Amino acid sequence: MAKVIKIREDTLNLKKRLHRVTFSKRAPKAIKELRAYAHTFSREAEVRIDAALNHYVWSKGIRHLPNSVRVRMVLEEEDDKHIITLSHVAVTSFKGLLTEKCE
Repeated sequence: MAKVIKIREDTLNLKKRLHRVTFSKRAPKAIKELRAYAHTFSREAEVRIDAALNHYVWSKGIRHLPNSVRVRMVLEEEDDKHIITLSHVAVTSFKGLLTEKCE
């Protein structure tokens, strides 16, 4: 049974993280950037990306990615292992969104 430790929602600007990246490597690099950002949440945790988030990043193909993505990070403890699960949060507009710590 997994025990939830922390939950946080963030908006990530993929456009600035993928500036000057070759077209054929943009979507894989975006996934790597999401993993790297999740490691700032907890260094020693394993990062898992939800299928819906992966589908959202790849929705326009390998070259044309969404400019921003809203991500929910859930830090869980499972059998003395820390696991971060990244999932997509659908929003209509990214204006005015801040980092939220959820309960």
